[in-house]
Amino acid sequence: MQHVDHPQGLELWKKAKLSGGVYLAKTPSGREARLTIEPKLQGSMEKLLRMYRPVGAAVVALDPKSGKVLALAEYGEGAVTKQIYPAASVFKIITGAALLEKGVNPDVETCYHGGVHRLVGKLLEDKPNLDRRCLSLSMALAKSANVVFAKMAVKHLDADDLRKSAERFLFNRPIFDQPVEQSRAQIPDSGLDFARSAAGFGEVKLSPMHAALIAASVGNAGVAMEPSLLDSIDGETVEPTGSMRLLNPETAATLRDMMKLTVSQGTATSSFRERRRMVLGNIEVAGKTKIAVAAVVVNGLKWRVHAPYIAREALKMYLVGGPLGQPPVARYKHYKRRRKHHG
Repeated sequence: MQHVDHPQGLELWKKAKLSGGVYLAKTPSGREARLTIEPKLQGSMEKLLRMYRPVGAAVVALDPKSGKVLALAEYGEGAVTKQIYPAASVFKIITGAALLEKGVNPDVETCYHGGVHRLVGKLLEDKPNLDRRCLSLSMALAKSANVVFAKMAVKHLDADDLRKSAERFLFNRPIFDQPVEQSRAQIPDSGLDFARSAAGFGEVKLSPMHAALIAASVGNAGVAMEPSLLDSIDGETVEPTGSMRLLNPETAATLRDMMKLTVSQGTATSSFRERRRMVLGNIEVAGKTKIAVAAVVVNGLKWRVHAPYIAREALKMYLVGGPLGQPPVARYKHYKRRRKHHG
C-alpha cells in the first residue's frame, strides 16, 4: 500500500477514461491511476441528471468506511466542490448533534403552534393554550419541524454551542487537504436570528462534497474519512490518509436512529414508499432532506440516493448496490428546480 496526495484525484477524474469496467487516468509522472468511481452508479446518476435537466445539480457518493468517492456527477450550474448551496434543513443535523451533546433526550416532546410557512419571534414562547401539537427531537428532525428546532435551540443552546458544533462538522475551516471550498456558517449571537439559524434558515452554505461527508460521518460512528478518488497507482493500493472524529460514537448512533425516521415516518417517506410498502423492504435508510437539499446514509445490501421526486427515478435506475458485507454509503444531492429554488 502507498500514500498519495489525495487532492490530485479530482484533477485525474477530469481526464479519466473508462476502460475494462474501471476509470483510469495518467498521473503527471506517467503512472496509471485507477479511480474509485463505480461506472454503473456514475452512469446512472449522469443519466438521471440528463433526464431531468435541472438548472443545476450535483451528486456525490462516498464510502463512509474508507472515504472512497463512488460517484461524482454535475449538471448545469452544479458544482460538487463549491459552497454555493444553502444548507437549509440539513443544518438541523448539526443543531441536533449539539442538542444531544447537551443532554437533550431525543424522545421528550416539545409543544408548539404555527411555523408552517414562516418562523417569527412569538412562536418561540411557550403558550399552553395554543401549543397543541407536540414533537420529540427525533420526530422534529424527521418532519423538519422548524419551530420545534428553534424553540429547543433557544432553550438549550447558545451561539457558542452552535458555532462549535458547526466547526466540529467542518464548517468555517478546511475540509482535510481537499480542493473544496470552505463551507460558511454565520451564527447570530441570540434572539430570533439565532433560532432561525438553528432551524436551517441562517446564512449557512456548503458544498455537495461536504454534505456527503456529514452524512458519511454519522454512518461511520462519528468519524469522517478523507474523501479520495484514488484506488490504486500502478496496481498498488492507495491507503486512506486522513480521518477526523466529529461525534462520539453514542451521539452518532442516536443521530443515525433519529435520521432513520426521516425515511420511515418523515419528509422522505413518500419517496421510499409505494402502495403502502417501503420500496427497499427491510434495508435501513437514514437521512435528512429538504426540497432542494438531501444528505443520506444507507445501510444494507441494496442502497439508493434520495432527493425528493428525482430520487424515486434513481431507485428504478440503480437497483443493486455492492455485494454483501459492503459498508453503508453516504450520498448528497443538490437539485435546483427550473422555476423556483426552494431552500
